[in-house]
Amino acid sequence: MRPLKKVETILVLIEPAEEYSGELRRCFPESRVIFSGRDRVTEEEIRDADVILGNPPAEFLKDAGKLKLLQLQSAGADAYTPRGILPEGALLTCATGAYGPAVSEHMIASLLSVYKNLHVYRDNQTARRWRCEGAVRSLRGEKVLVLGLGDIGREFARLASAFGASVSGVKRNLSCKPDWVEAVYPLDKLPEILPQFDVVASVLPSSPETQGLFDRAMLKKMKPGSILVNAGRGSLIDSDALYDALQKGPLLAACLDVTDPEPLPPDHPLWGCRNLLLTPHTAGGFLMKETYHRVWKIALENLSAYAEGRELKNRIRLE
Repeated sequence: MRPLKKVETILVLIEPAEEYSGELRRCFPESRVIFSGRDRVTEEEIRDADVILGNPPAEFLKDAGKLKLLQLQSAGADAYTPRGILPEGALLTCATGAYGPAVSEHMIASLLSVYKNLHVYRDNQTARRWRCEGAVRSLRGEKVLVLGLGDIGREFARLASAFGASVSGVKRNLSCKPDWVEAVYPLDKLPEILPQFDVVASVLPSSPETQGLFDRAMLKKMKPGSILVNAGRGSLIDSDALYDALQKGPLLAACLDVTDPEPLPPDHPLWGCRNLLLTPHTAGGFLMKETYHRVWKIALENLSAYAEGRELKNRIRLE
């Protein structure tokens, strides 16, 4: 890697590992490389940075006049896309492609746990209660709808298909369909097709079109006995309406890694739903080591591409 653009200061907020910090210093020997962290980074460090690797507090970017490239360690970029957050001309890239295995496996594990009553058996174990919890289900032959067929959605669809499910998807670009997805629909068709599916799994990002999409009216359209899985954004689902749908139907169960609000308040009734499997936004992050390596590889690849004037991966065009 031979940089053509001079990068004076690289600020690293991603947890460093020797193999990646060493590569960064070798490839950019003339650059000042500062290792910090989101919780301890200073406004001065951000103000002096030409390139930032990681997710800085958005409010610190107002004076980041030197910033040319912000490479996020997250796939989501919601906090950095509003007008005025990044300085004029700064490039924004994310880590799409890093989280597919971790989040999709978490979603499949949650879904199978609910299908086999494992979450209930865990409660029984805690209570030292030995009893059968009744019928279980299989993904084989089930109709699964995946909302969002990006990196994570494609991986989840592939895994569900491998278990024998019939998988369809909702996405913007209808012409690009993975081989293991049988049909693709636009988002505005969701109310019409929703009653067909046994499982609805969302990895949709937050947008004006998706916020509050699963309100009482939408939840009532779901197939009786169906399961809702959400590992995208909590704002997709009206939490109070979800509670009613879990208590009174039509939902058999739900698996949530995200909620609205988040964290879920201790007094929210969803905590008491026996047919809800809830995890505290832990499907992604760096809890799986492979994700960490993938994020670093994307960051180094984009930093190299920026320095050499090549096209950036996962660029978010703010305009």
